[in-house]
Amino acid sequence: MTTTAERRIGVLRTMVRARAFEEGLGEEFAKQREHAKAAFGGRNSAFEDYNAEFHIPIQGNIELAIGQEATPAAMCAWLTPDDYAAGTHRSHALAIAKGVPIDRMLAEIYGRATGLAGGRGGDFMLNDPDSGFENSAIMAQLTAVALGHAFAHQRQRTGGVATVFIGDGASNQGVVHESMNLAALWKLPVVFVIEDNGYAISTRRKSSSAVEDLSARALPYGMPGSTTEDREVDRLISTAGEAVARARRGDGPSLLVSRTHRLRGAFEGDSQAYRPDGELEDEEASDALPAYGRLLVEEGLVDDSWIRDIRAGAEADFARALDFAESSPYPEPETAREGLFA
Repeated sequence: MTTTAERRIGVLRTMVRARAFEEGLGEEFAKQREHAKAAFGGRNSAFEDYNAEFHIPIQGNIELAIGQEATPAAMCAWLTPDDYAAGTHRSHALAIAKGVPIDRMLAEIYGRATGLAGGRGGDFMLNDPDSGFENSAIMAQLTAVALGHAFAHQRQRTGGVATVFIGDGASNQGVVHESMNLAALWKLPVVFVIEDNGYAISTRRKSSSAVEDLSARALPYGMPGSTTEDREVDRLISTAGEAVARARRGDGPSLLVSRTHRLRGAFEGDSQAYRPDGELEDEEASDALPAYGRLLVEEGLVDDSWIRDIRAGAEADFARALDFAESSPYPEPETAREGLFA
């Protein structure tokens, strides 16, 4: 697929905005955790009971995708609002790439009535039908749900596609292989994306997967499979474009594996003591965002001031979204049963 200068610049913009959002969110969570440690006698968790004197604004823990912005930005560069994108429990970057409004997303993370799900879902269960995005805390749960969206697009002949992101650990779930088999059998317009950051929490991929290159799993199902280092952002963009175009033509599913880099812990507060010495430093040196920024600057497509302006704008947007979230009310008790199936 032809990767235009406009699309490349758009991908970099999305990556910068996602990084700014997550760094801002991480800073806010760190402040609250330190406050909790002081208020609750040294405990450092955000999972604390409400009391009249102290209440932690962010509901539950958070997991950041800092270092993994390239893959969702590349994929969503080819998607429309009518296309479906399913994420993992680590999906802020995907949500931003898909166009989810950050003020309502942050309000949901803060458990407020103005959030995407009225403050009921929290960070791991974000859902925005207008943007065609949702995520789930249940490993690989949305793989099968994505097939439902793909099947609807196929039956209604909309030309739409479904994409589903999973991690290397979640790729071992049975529902993933059942979904791949059915998608290939019915030639459904779906793209499976494995973000391989090398770890399922603290378990290394080589300790849980029988194959080194997870794209080999496409072979038994007769679909194309490819693996791309996420530092090769232009290749990632073109590979994603080919998979989406294949799905739109009615030629069936594809599997994309992105070798990516998780620069934060599996969750905030994770010491990452399981990493060998020097590994995290090597991961940071392979960070796709600054490398892609330098490439586009060298090619004259953007300059350093453009990158700074995008970053500053993203930080200002986060500050406004934070004000919106913190000033929004909590859900009223009488609404507790809304949105439930009887």
